[in-house]
Amino acid sequence: MLYVLSADQHSIWITERLSKWNRQSHEVRDREMQLHHTNQQLRLLTAEELDEPDNCRKIEAQSAAERTNGRRLTGLVNGGEERVRQAMRNPEFGVGHLEKWAEMLQILKDISGNRMPNVADLLKQSSQALVVAANSPAKPAPAAGQIRDTRPGARKPGEPSPPQPVVPIVVDKESSQQPGKKADGEEEAPSKS
Repeated sequence: MLYVLSADQHSIWITERLSKWNRQSHEVRDREMQLHHTNQQLRLLTAEELDEPDNCRKIEAQSAAERTNGRRLTGLVNGGEERVRQAMRNPEFGVGHLEKWAEMLQILKDISGNRMPNVADLLKQSSQALVVAANSPAKPAPAAGQIRDTRPGARKPGEPSPPQPVVPIVVDKESSQQPGKKADGEEEAPSKS
């Protein structure tokens, strides 16, 4: 069945569809705010608390929920783009309204395409890292750079290092341009070279 609408009728129909889309986008936003609150709570947990199986499952569930909400937002963005395209064909819609809708869609598109998948990926990686860390013995993480700390009491090369996290880290400290101190607290004389 094919409906033929006047410009006014089409404007009303598109406005109703845009209102429905707006309500759905608010639901997705509210869900994302809930997920964000849970992410903040997870961030406050200590390493020991994160190692608990319940929290590992919670992180995995959070990752799945972030992915689901991201897919839902992507669908909304695609539907919103189609509605704006249809509204652009109708001269009854003001240009200012269409520009606002287009800007909002661009922001939502960026969030659904970039930010939400990144959060879900980070949560998934952290849950997998926790499982791997729990199942493997502690070994030093790979590090880029050298520790050039010459302070008294600093770890000497060849000494065993304290346990480090599984996540790779970058370690590089600036060596001092001043000559080192002797054990009794006096400075060495600078070399003549």
